[in-house]
Amino acid sequence: MSGSSSKGIQLLESFGFVKVKNLNGTSDLVCNSCGSWIEHWEHKSKEEPDKCCCLGCDNFAEVGAHVKKSGSEDMHHYIVPLCKKCNSKTEEFYVEKDTLVSARKCKSNS
Repeated sequence: MSGSSSKGIQLLESFGFVKVKNLNGTSDLVCNSCGSWIEHWEHKSKEEPDKCCCLGCDNFAEVGAHVKKSGSEDMHHYIVPLCKKCNSKTEEFYVEKDTLVSARKCKSNS
């Protein structure tokens, strides 16, 4: 990695962005109390998604995507609002760190 690329990554991370990667094989997972993963994100974040959270994408958020942090010891799974195009990415991409919510299923009575 070149020095300028490394500095760009450090700059993104200093502004609250984190590199993530989509998880494969999660389409059958369900949060029963929320109904969908995008609703799960709304419930946990207390916000309504509008734009895809992938840095540089201006599409509308369509799905609650399962992602994990790249290059991190953090092995937790997270939900982030993405458009369908970004949800099918196989390469790593950046999202704002505060858009990540835990993918742990909600308790039925919450």
